[in-house]
Amino acid sequence: MSLSVIIPTKNRAETLFYTIQTVINQDDSIIKQIIVSDNLSTDNTREVINSFNDYRIKYIRPPQRLGMSEHWEFALSHINTEWVCIIGDDDGLTPFFTNLLHRILKKSPCKAISTKQCSYKWPDQKYGHGFIKYNNINEIRSTKKYISSLIKGKISHKELPWIYTGGIVHKDIINTIKNKTGDFFLSIIPDIYSVFAISSVLDKYYYTDYPLFIGGTSKYSTGQSQMKPKNNTIFQEFLKENNKLFLPFLGNGNIQSLPMLYYESYLQSSLLRDWGLKVNIEDIIVLTLCRAKKENFYYVNSYCKKLSTINGLNYNNILIKYKLKSFTENYITNKRKEKSNIFIKKYSKNIMEFYNSISNERFF
Repeated sequence: MSLSVIIPTKNRAETLFYTIQTVINQDDSIIKQIIVSDNLSTDNTREVINSFNDYRIKYIRPPQRLGMSEHWEFALSHINTEWVCIIGDDDGLTPFFTNLLHRILKKSPCKAISTKQCSYKWPDQKYGHGFIKYNNINEIRSTKKYISSLIKGKISHKELPWIYTGGIVHKDIINTIKNKTGDFFLSIIPDIYSVFAISSVLDKYYYTDYPLFIGGTSKYSTGQSQMKPKNNTIFQEFLKENNKLFLPFLGNGNIQSLPMLYYESYLQSSLLRDWGLKVNIEDIIVLTLCRAKKENFYYVNSYCKKLSTINGLNYNNILIKYKLKSFTENYITNKRKEKSNIFIKKYSKNIMEFYNSISNERFF
């Protein structure tokens, strides 16, 4: 049993030190390689890495700055172990990572493992603490069943197999995917794409809600930046650096609602599957609206409206068809008024009841 932990990084020495510390604190019974891939940082990243004296650390650096997916692809090409996971440079491993993973690998025949994360808010997020929830779930799951629930919006992508913080994948799965599509990552959103790629070539995976990973949220988090439309400079930089494109008929990817990101990765990974789901762009527009957080609804509504035009759909008719017109208009009108939160609370129940009905009745 051997595992590579990949830590892609760029100008995040401040958090990188603590991320590496959580990895080297693990014994070397399973973790044989710690790859820190530096995407041409201009801060003291190299000094931070050199401050550690651990034979497992391998420092690599691409010849030029890469987009996120290309950078992860570059790092992935350097593994020499059976298993691999990628963690963010503000994430970490829990103290009991090695012991629990060893037990899982001994009893599970699956070639992908998904675990729940601990959540940690860095001090720059006004919290500086973390929390763990655990319900003693340990089971082998069907990828098709859970991927369909994900597309419907019923569960989080973190409950499926993936390669990022919370997921561990066997190299055979990576090779299977690369043999079919050339690269492992085809979408500009590599973490979410890995969910669909891995689920497309596996029938079963092992899931535990006992956390092996720490999912950090800091001022550097790309995903956190994306969900803040008024101040998402990190995400804008992420878009500019990417050579890959978000599927043009789905917009540019700067959307603050996950169903659209899921759908893009689902389509990008289609070459890996001989099966499909009965879902179309109209379904996704509706789910995207229904899953938008109240603080992002104005921006998500604008995105969906533009997307409808791109795809030759009448947005007004979609809203009327799914009884969303009054909700949308009233929210936009009331979003800055004093009773806005009361309005949202009143409509949230209605919108989620509707959302659940379309998830159950219209899909598949």
